[in-house]
Amino acid sequence: MGSLIHLGNPECFVENTLNTSMRKAQQKIDASTSNGTFFQVFQSQINAAAASSNEQQTTSFENLCKAAFEQNFGHSATTTYYHVMDAASIPREHWCHEDFPYDKFFANEADTSIVNWRPSRANPSQLASEIQSKVTSTLGKYAIVVPPALDEKMKTDPALRKKVARNIDQILAFHVGGAPMPALPGTKRYGTKLYSALVVLDENGEVDNCRVSGGGSIIGPDEETLRQIEREQKRKAKRKAEALQLDKEAAVKRFEARRLQF
Repeated sequence: MGSLIHLGNPECFVENTLNTSMRKAQQKIDASTSNGTFFQVFQSQINAAAASSNEQQTTSFENLCKAAFEQNFGHSATTTYYHVMDAASIPREHWCHEDFPYDKFFANEADTSIVNWRPSRANPSQLASEIQSKVTSTLGKYAIVVPPALDEKMKTDPALRKKVARNIDQILAFHVGGAPMPALPGTKRYGTKLYSALVVLDENGEVDNCRVSGGGSIIGPDEETLRQIEREQKRKAKRKAEALQLDKEAAVKRFEARRLQF
Protein backbone atom coordinates (compact mmCIF):
# COMPACT_ATOMS: atom_id res chain seq x y z
CA MET A 1 0.00 0.00 0.00
CA GLY A 2 1.11 3.54 -0.45
CA SER A 3 0.03 7.13 -0.57
CA LEU A 4 0.23 9.47 -3.51
CA ILE A 5 1.17 13.03 -2.79
CA HIS A 6 0.72 15.87 -5.26
CA LEU A 7 2.95 18.85 -4.68
CA GLY A 8 1.69 21.61 -6.90
CA ASN A 9 2.73 20.26 -10.30
CA PRO A 10 2.92 16.89 -12.14
CA GLU A 11 6.66 16.56 -11.55
CA CYS A 12 6.17 16.34 -7.81
CA PHE A 13 4.40 13.01 -7.33
CA VAL A 14 5.94 10.76 -4.68
CA GLU A 15 4.74 7.48 -3.20
CA ASN A 16 4.87 6.69 0.49
CA THR A 17 4.53 3.37 2.26
CA LEU A 18 2.25 3.35 5.30
CA ASN A 19 2.53 1.17 8.36
CA THR A 20 0.06 -1.54 9.29
CA SER A 21 -1.59 0.42 12.09
CA MET A 22 -2.55 3.25 9.74
CA ARG A 23 -3.99 0.82 7.21
CA LYS A 24 -6.15 -0.60 9.99
CA ALA A 25 -7.25 2.92 10.90
CA GLN A 26 -8.56 3.38 7.38
CA GLN A 27 -11.39 1.00 8.18
CA LYS A 28 -12.76 3.54 10.64
CA ILE A 29 -13.22 6.23 7.99
CA ASP A 30 -16.06 6.30 5.46
CA ALA A 31 -14.81 8.41 2.60
CA SER A 32 -17.75 7.51 0.40
CA THR A 33 -18.95 10.16 -2.03
CA SER A 34 -22.51 8.85 -1.98
CA ASN A 35 -23.63 12.39 -1.10
CA GLY A 36 -22.06 13.74 -4.29
CA THR A 37 -18.80 15.53 -5.02
CA PHE A 38 -17.27 18.03 -2.63
CA PHE A 39 -18.70 20.89 -4.70
CA GLN A 40 -22.19 19.38 -4.80
CA VAL A 41 -22.14 19.06 -1.01
CA PHE A 42 -20.75 22.62 -0.80
CA GLN A 43 -23.65 23.85 -2.95
CA SER A 44 -26.15 22.01 -0.78
CA GLN A 45 -24.70 23.85 2.23
CA ILE A 46 -25.28 27.17 0.44
CA ASN A 47 -28.88 26.20 -0.34
CA ALA A 48 -29.45 25.16 3.26
CA ALA A 49 -27.99 28.43 4.52
CA ALA A 50 -30.19 30.46 2.18
CA ALA A 51 -33.26 28.84 3.72
CA SER A 52 -32.00 29.32 7.29
CA SER A 53 -32.87 32.21 9.56
CA ASN A 54 -29.27 32.10 10.80
CA GLU A 55 -27.82 32.73 7.36
CA GLN A 56 -25.21 35.21 8.55
CA GLN A 57 -23.78 32.60 10.91
CA THR A 58 -23.55 29.76 8.43
CA THR A 59 -22.52 31.19 5.06
CA SER A 60 -18.85 32.05 5.62
CA PHE A 61 -16.59 30.24 3.20
CA GLU A 62 -14.76 28.66 6.13
CA ASN A 63 -17.95 27.19 7.61
CA LEU A 64 -19.18 26.02 4.20
CA CYS A 65 -15.88 24.24 3.53
CA LYS A 66 -15.83 22.55 6.92
CA ALA A 67 -19.43 21.41 6.54
CA ALA A 68 -18.73 20.06 3.05
CA PHE A 69 -15.63 18.18 4.20
CA GLU A 70 -17.54 16.73 7.12
CA GLN A 71 -20.51 15.58 5.05
CA ASN A 72 -18.53 14.33 2.07
CA PHE A 73 -15.61 12.66 3.84
CA GLY A 74 -17.01 11.90 7.28
CA HIS A 75 -14.50 14.15 9.05
CA SER A 76 -15.45 16.52 11.84
CA ALA A 77 -14.51 20.18 11.96
CA THR A 78 -11.72 19.28 14.38
CA THR A 79 -9.76 17.77 11.47
CA THR A 80 -10.52 20.58 9.00
CA TYR A 81 -8.54 23.79 9.10
CA TYR A 82 -8.94 27.17 7.42
CA HIS A 83 -6.15 29.76 7.44
CA VAL A 84 -6.11 33.32 6.15
CA MET A 85 -2.51 34.02 5.19
CA ASP A 86 -0.52 34.60 2.03
CA ALA A 87 1.13 31.26 1.35
CA ALA A 88 1.05 31.59 -2.44
CA SER A 89 4.53 33.09 -2.34
CA ILE A 90 6.12 29.81 -1.20
CA PRO A 91 8.44 28.62 -4.01
CA ARG A 92 7.51 25.36 -5.71
CA GLU A 93 10.94 23.88 -5.02
CA HIS A 94 10.31 24.32 -1.31
CA TRP A 95 6.95 22.57 -1.57
CA CYS A 96 8.66 19.64 -3.28
CA HIS A 97 11.28 19.32 -0.55
CA GLU A 98 10.44 16.44 1.82
CA ASP A 99 11.44 18.53 4.83
CA PHE A 100 8.90 21.26 4.04
CA PRO A 101 6.76 21.61 7.23
CA TYR A 102 3.39 21.38 5.46
CA ASP A 103 2.06 19.47 8.47
CA LYS A 104 2.01 22.74 10.42
CA PHE A 105 -0.95 23.86 8.30
CA PHE A 106 -3.01 21.08 9.91
CA ALA A 107 -3.47 23.04 13.13
CA ASN A 108 -5.90 25.59 14.49
CA GLU A 109 -3.21 28.26 14.37
CA ALA A 110 -0.72 28.03 11.51
CA ASP A 111 2.74 29.43 12.15
CA THR A 112 3.30 32.19 9.58
CA SER A 113 7.03 31.40 9.59
CA ILE A 114 6.17 28.51 7.25
CA VAL A 115 6.08 31.04 4.41
CA ASN A 116 9.75 31.90 4.97
CA TRP A 117 10.95 28.31 5.44
CA ARG A 118 14.17 27.33 3.65
CA PRO A 119 15.71 23.83 3.37
CA SER A 120 18.80 23.26 5.49
CA ARG A 121 19.92 19.98 3.92
CA ALA A 122 19.66 17.92 0.76
CA ASN A 123 16.23 16.52 0.01
CA PRO A 124 15.86 13.39 2.20
CA SER A 125 14.41 10.10 1.03
CA GLN A 126 10.62 9.91 1.04
CA LEU A 127 11.02 6.56 2.84
CA ALA A 128 12.91 8.09 5.77
CA SER A 129 11.15 7.38 9.05
CA GLU A 130 10.62 11.03 9.93
CA ILE A 131 9.10 11.73 6.51
CA GLN A 132 6.77 8.73 6.76
CA SER A 133 5.79 9.75 10.27
CA LYS A 134 4.81 13.21 9.02
CA VAL A 135 2.69 11.75 6.22
CA THR A 136 0.95 9.38 8.61
CA SER A 137 0.23 12.12 11.15
CA THR A 138 -1.65 14.22 8.57
CA LEU A 139 -3.93 11.56 7.12
CA GLY A 140 -7.61 12.34 7.64
CA LYS A 141 -6.97 16.10 7.90
CA TYR A 142 -7.84 18.92 5.49
CA ALA A 143 -6.51 22.47 5.31
CA ILE A 144 -7.45 25.39 3.07
CA VAL A 145 -5.18 28.44 2.96
CA VAL A 146 -6.47 31.67 1.40
CA PRO A 147 -4.79 35.08 1.17
CA PRO A 148 -6.48 37.96 3.05
CA ALA A 149 -7.58 39.66 -0.19
CA LEU A 150 -9.40 36.54 -1.41
CA ASP A 151 -11.03 35.91 1.96
CA GLU A 152 -12.36 39.47 1.99
CA LYS A 153 -13.70 39.30 -1.59
CA MET A 154 -15.49 36.00 -0.95
CA LYS A 155 -17.55 37.60 1.83
CA THR A 156 -19.53 39.59 -0.74
CA ASP A 157 -19.03 37.57 -3.94
CA PRO A 158 -21.04 34.29 -4.01
CA ALA A 159 -19.82 33.51 -7.53
CA LEU A 160 -16.21 33.70 -6.34
CA ARG A 161 -16.99 31.33 -3.45
CA LYS A 162 -18.39 28.82 -5.94
CA LYS A 163 -15.36 29.20 -8.19
CA VAL A 164 -12.98 28.51 -5.31
CA ALA A 165 -15.08 25.54 -4.20
CA ARG A 166 -14.93 24.09 -7.72
CA ASN A 167 -11.15 24.52 -7.80
CA ILE A 168 -10.86 22.63 -4.50
CA ASP A 169 -13.25 20.00 -5.83
CA GLN A 170 -11.08 19.45 -8.92
CA ILE A 171 -8.03 18.79 -6.75
CA LEU A 172 -9.94 16.28 -4.64
CA ALA A 173 -11.60 14.63 -7.65
CA PHE A 174 -8.22 14.08 -9.33
CA HIS A 175 -6.81 12.22 -6.33
CA VAL A 176 -9.84 10.88 -4.46
CA GLY A 177 -12.24 10.16 -7.30
CA GLY A 178 -9.91 8.20 -9.55
CA ALA A 179 -10.70 4.75 -10.87
CA PRO A 180 -10.16 2.01 -8.29
CA MET A 181 -7.04 -0.09 -8.68
CA PRO A 182 -7.66 -3.68 -9.80
CA ALA A 183 -7.32 -6.26 -7.06
CA LEU A 184 -5.25 -9.41 -7.37
CA PRO A 185 -7.12 -12.67 -8.11
CA GLY A 186 -8.78 -14.03 -4.98
CA THR A 187 -8.63 -10.67 -3.20
CA LYS A 188 -11.07 -7.88 -2.45
CA ARG A 189 -10.65 -4.27 -1.37
CA TYR A 190 -12.22 -3.52 2.00
CA GLY A 191 -12.83 -0.15 3.63
CA THR A 192 -11.92 3.11 1.91
CA LYS A 193 -8.92 5.30 1.48
CA LEU A 194 -7.92 7.78 4.15
CA TYR A 195 -6.84 11.10 2.66
CA SER A 196 -5.40 14.42 3.68
CA ALA A 197 -5.45 17.54 1.54
CA LEU A 198 -3.73 20.90 1.76
CA VAL A 199 -4.84 23.48 -0.82
CA VAL A 200 -3.26 26.93 -1.09
CA LEU A 201 -5.10 29.54 -3.17
CA ASP A 202 -3.94 32.79 -4.71
CA GLU A 203 -5.85 36.08 -4.50
CA ASN A 204 -7.84 35.20 -7.64
CA GLY A 205 -9.12 31.94 -6.18
CA GLU A 206 -6.88 29.72 -8.29
CA VAL A 207 -4.95 26.81 -6.76
CA ASP A 208 -1.36 27.90 -6.32
CA ASN A 209 -0.09 24.78 -4.54
CA CYS A 210 -1.55 21.62 -3.10
CA ARG A 211 -0.51 18.48 -1.34
CA VAL A 212 -2.80 15.44 -1.24
CA SER A 213 -1.94 12.21 0.57
CA GLY A 214 -3.82 8.92 0.40
CA GLY A 215 -3.39 5.95 2.67
CA GLY A 216 -4.44 3.25 0.24
CA SER A 217 -7.15 0.71 0.86
CA ILE A 218 -7.52 -2.51 2.80
CA ILE A 219 -6.97 -5.67 0.71
CA GLY A 220 -8.11 -9.05 1.91
CA PRO A 221 -9.52 -12.36 0.63
CA ASP A 222 -12.69 -12.24 -1.43
CA GLU A 223 -15.83 -14.14 -0.39
CA GLU A 224 -14.98 -17.38 -2.23
CA THR A 225 -11.45 -17.38 -0.86
CA LEU A 226 -12.82 -16.76 2.63
CA ARG A 227 -15.15 -19.76 2.23
CA GLN A 228 -12.23 -21.89 1.06
CA ILE A 229 -10.18 -20.78 4.08
CA GLU A 230 -13.11 -21.60 6.38
CA ARG A 231 -13.53 -25.07 4.84
CA GLU A 232 -9.81 -25.77 5.14
CA GLN A 233 -9.82 -24.64 8.78
CA LYS A 234 -12.72 -27.01 9.49
CA ARG A 235 -10.86 -29.88 7.80
CA LYS A 236 -7.75 -29.14 9.82
CA ALA A 237 -9.76 -28.97 13.05
CA LYS A 238 -11.40 -32.31 12.21
CA ARG A 239 -8.05 -33.96 11.43
CA LYS A 240 -6.61 -32.58 14.66
CA ALA A 241 -9.56 -33.89 16.68
CA GLU A 242 -9.24 -37.31 15.03
CA ALA A 243 -5.50 -37.40 15.74
CA LEU A 244 -6.11 -36.48 19.38
CA GLN A 245 -8.71 -39.26 19.68
CA LEU A 246 -6.29 -41.80 18.19
CA ASP A 247 -3.56 -40.66 20.58
CA LYS A 248 -5.98 -41.00 23.47
CA GLU A 249 -7.03 -44.50 22.43
CA ALA A 250 -3.38 -45.54 21.97
CA ALA A 251 -2.52 -44.20 25.42
CA VAL A 252 -5.38 -46.18 26.96
CA LYS A 253 -4.19 -49.35 25.21
CA ARG A 254 -0.61 -48.84 26.44
CA PHE A 255 -1.88 -48.31 29.96
CA GLU A 256 -4.00 -51.47 29.82
CA ALA A 257 -1.07 -53.45 28.41
CA ARG A 258 1.24 -52.36 31.26
CA ARG A 259 -1.46 -53.06 33.84
CA LEU A 260 -1.90 -56.65 32.59
CA GLN A 261 1.85 -57.26 32.98
CA PHE A 262 1.58 -56.97 36.76
